[in-house]
Amino acid sequence: MTAPLPQVPVRLREMLKDYPEQMTNLQELMASFAGERAVPSRYEELIWALESRAGRLLQEARAESKAAKEKGDLDLIAKTKAKEMTMAKLVLQAPWSGDRELMD
Repeated sequence: MTAPLPQVPVRLREMLKDYPEQMTNLQELMASFAGERAVPSRYEELIWALESRAGRLLQEARAESKAAKEKGDLDLIAKTKAKEMTMAKLVLQAPWSGDRELMD
């Protein structure tokens, strides 16, 4: 039986509510840090990993937005631009920073 994925911090959940695939991506990353003895260095490693993954999600969103622009599909452009903006906020705001639930 597989352990359930850890709960994504509230602020992060709110930001990614329209992007369940990206939320699952971050949950899987968090799961790779769960279950081990909680020591400060492990927490710091998790924060660095979340920052790195958020940066990658932003790069992917930018690529999707660029591809939509090249297609000229206005609906897809709007959708991918919204996703790109959300991922940019994710990187800039780092909603996991100082999250007590995540620290625990």
